[in-house]
Amino acid sequence: MIKGGTLISAVLLVLVSAASVSCKSWESRHVAQLRARLDADNPHNFWSANEGYEQLITQKRFAFGGVGAAGATSDGEFAFRAVLRSPDSAKLFEDVFSHGTREGQLYALCGFRSNDRKKIKTIAASLINNTDAVTITAGCFSTEESTGKVVQQIIAGNYDWYILKH
Repeated sequence: MIKGGTLISAVLLVLVSAASVSCKSWESRHVAQLRARLDADNPHNFWSANEGYEQLITQKRFAFGGVGAAGATSDGEFAFRAVLRSPDSAKLFEDVFSHGTREGQLYALCGFRSNDRKKIKTIAASLINNTDAVTITAGCFSTEESTGKVVQQIIAGNYDWYILKH
């Protein structure tokens, strides 16, 4: 028989252990299945290109891949995909680049990379040396990076896996 104090200690130990587990450990098969089901049922999957555009011009973080403990798809990625599906995606990404936040402009550059790799270096030239901070979210962590550094990563193809998986 476990005494009250020992039971409380055991419960606390389990809770502390669970709290110390990193987000990476959440990427189990069950979490991946849950994420896929949640993403499939997410109404953001059915955004129109214009709804995606409206989201991209106001984005406050740049995130591809699963974010947060559940590994959910970010609104920015859903918006990016909505625009990318459009036959007018090139024009919409140009408009996002002209009118969007810095994070929105990064999504637009990813769109240019997907649609016209020859054009991306010319378009990215205006941001390649930009030191303004942008918010990047990857997994459970958000950081600030210089715009130019992220632009270089996009040009180098570091986000291609996410861009091309649509």
